[in-house]
Amino acid sequence: MKVYLFMVLSLITLFGCKKENTIKNGIIVSRIVRFSIVNVEDDDLLDLKNGFIDTSQIKIYYMIDGKKILYQEPRYDYFKSGWRYLEKSEYNTPKNQIAIACNSSELNGKSVTYVNWKENYRDTIEATFLRPNGISGSLIIDKVWLNGTFLWDRVASEGKDPNFVLRK
Repeated sequence: MKVYLFMVLSLITLFGCKKENTIKNGIIVSRIVRFSIVNVEDDDLLDLKNGFIDTSQIKIYYMIDGKKILYQEPRYDYFKSGWRYLEKSEYNTPKNQIAIACNSSELNGKSVTYVNWKENYRDTIEATFLRPNGISGSLIIDKVWLNGTFLWDRVASEGKDPNFVLRK
């Protein structure tokens, strides 16, 4: 009887399930740019011990409809202020990094993000995005400019994330 029950359950399991290799209704959101910041001596300026960057002063602004708007998103765990500090030991990188959530509001053209590191230290990130499923679907960073200089292209990078070193 146990053998018979085992055989019936095995047949139900084998023929009752379908193998599914596709993800339906999946959404990809990729709008993060990472930076290491160094000086001319290659010192890590994001090392909180050296005092160059006070993380309480970092502000992220988005240009939306011609207005510069301070980024604030209290619903998010890691990017409430539009950035996240990435410690080198946590991410196995040679330098500490900061991850910036880029503005993705422009549907056709460059979206602009301003990073105010501290007074008189500001960088401008421009980015374009792919929206393969329209405006309500996936969002994938496609090209990145920093202070007007083209830096990164999704296709040319062969799948590598936008990750840069800033020299201050």
